[in-house]
Amino acid sequence: MTKFPAWRNPFTAHPKIYGESYTQHGWFALAIGAHLALSATCFLAHAVLPMVPIPRRYNLTAMVSYLKMKSMQRAGRGKESKVPSSSRQLAP
Repeated sequence: MTKFPAWRNPFTAHPKIYGESYTQHGWFALAIGAHLALSATCFLAHAVLPMVPIPRRYNLTAMVSYLKMKSMQRAGRGKESKVPSSSRQLAP
């Protein structure tokens, strides 16, 4: 079986940079996206109805902490030297 160059398989080339399979990368992205979507929903509700408080779990400080934690967990799993610097900005 002939191996295709990385540019021929964009579905696995990008996840490999982080040491993940396509499925692992998908679940990671889905979890981050869902968390951000819930936070955005809370902020939109608060914008329309200011008396509705934003739950602590979804406020800005908690979101920054969550993203930093996920970034550090991912950096520990992946191949740090190959991760683009723009993807590592949240890591301390």
